[in-house]
Amino acid sequence: MKNDEFLSALNAELNSADLPMSEKLKAEPILAAENGKNEGAGSRSPRKNRRLWLSVAACSAAACVAAICIASALAPAAPPVEALGACMSLSINPAVSVLLDSENKVKKVLSDNSDGDTLLQDSEFVASLTGLSAAEAAKKLAERAGQSGYFDLLADGTDGKYNQIEVGFEGAELPDGSVVSAVKNTLTQYFKEKGVFVYVETSQTAREDFQEYLASLEKRATEWLDHSAGEETKTALKDSAYGFAADALKHSFAKYDLYQAIYAKNAEIVAQTGGIFAEGSSYWELTDDDLLDETVSALEAEMDLLLDQMYYGFGEDYRVDRGDPLFSLTGWILGEKFGTMYEGSMKVEAAAEALAIYRETDISQTGVRTEHLGAFVAFTTMHGYGGGVINALQSALGAVADWVQEQAGAYIERMQGFIADWSQGLYETYAEAFNEGREEISDERYEEFLEKIQKN
Repeated sequence: MKNDEFLSALNAELNSADLPMSEKLKAEPILAAENGKNEGAGSRSPRKNRRLWLSVAACSAAACVAAICIASALAPAAPPVEALGACMSLSINPAVSVLLDSENKVKKVLSDNSDGDTLLQDSEFVASLTGLSAAEAAKKLAERAGQSGYFDLLADGTDGKYNQIEVGFEGAELPDGSVVSAVKNTLTQYFKEKGVFVYVETSQTAREDFQEYLASLEKRATEWLDHSAGEETKTALKDSAYGFAADALKHSFAKYDLYQAIYAKNAEIVAQTGGIFAEGSSYWELTDDDLLDETVSALEAEMDLLLDQMYYGFGEDYRVDRGDPLFSLTGWILGEKFGTMYEGSMKVEAAAEALAIYRETDISQTGVRTEHLGAFVAFTTMHGYGGGVINALQSALGAVADWVQEQAGAYIERMQGFIADWSQGLYETYAEAFNEGREEISDERYEEFLEKIQKN
């Protein structure tokens, strides 16, 4: 057969052959690419694009046949596609799953709850995790959680209060113990250097269905809310909306109680020192020469602790510069500045009373009664959240209450917009306090911490 006859026959066979692609792809145009940019989108019919591809294949087929035969003889067999090494899960409150490749480097990160969605809102941050080792990725995720307020920076095991990170590894076989140890040690050392007491608990599981489980994870949407959409969309939205409302209310009551405690401590110190200084001056102006009273010194230390709680817990800094020799007491003009803030807080006291029934209950189960929505907005806006974020949350709550299945997509979009605002607000509030230089925790102090929480 002559060469041109061979090409004609081959072209005829290719034209009549079914391409190995889906019906959807057959119906879509193939876009030409030049210098990295798509050109001519929609300019050719699907059929013309198919013919263009077939012509190129036919013209190159004869030239390629000999080369393919030689290459097949000389080239080694292609290595099998390697399965992922493991799936690493981190639970801080935000819960995420990290898919690792055969070298235990990050391939993909998935959110496992609505707080996980909050943690993974920054697309650049998520992209920066790809290719990192399991230990480095775990550290960056934990750091972002700390910068978003998910750790109690003062908890040291006293009264059973402490921070914990649960790290789980799953694989077809028990994951590499050295990788697990590296994650635990990296996280522990990182938080010791940050001056924050955190206990890291690890676990390993081998599961027979790991490859099937892995395949399902690889197909999953990154955001938990997207993954949960479908038949369970209403449940996912309800759990998210009321869960965030519960977080906001818990946070707001904690700050409200701290306002009251600081105001009361201020009044206690003023009463203790009131007869010593002239009218119009205040206790923060006293120096050691004016007042050497052990009672007042003890009250000063208690006030310092309350102001630390306000800063580390809520990102508001009213602490005095301890290095200033002029002041022996707190140094902050409590009578003027904080008094004004407290008075503003009292303006929503009625709202606090109306919402007090939710302090000991799970708001995600009970919901906020319609008559309390106004109080909820006023109270949470006063105690830590911007009006825009809270109004967005109120809108999300209303969306769940007025559920219409046909509008599910719009409700998910509304909730995702709220989560993005919430995430940014948390980061702006807590990042400074988390990143502040604190005294590093020594090995001895950390051992004492483990004894307190009975994890040694």
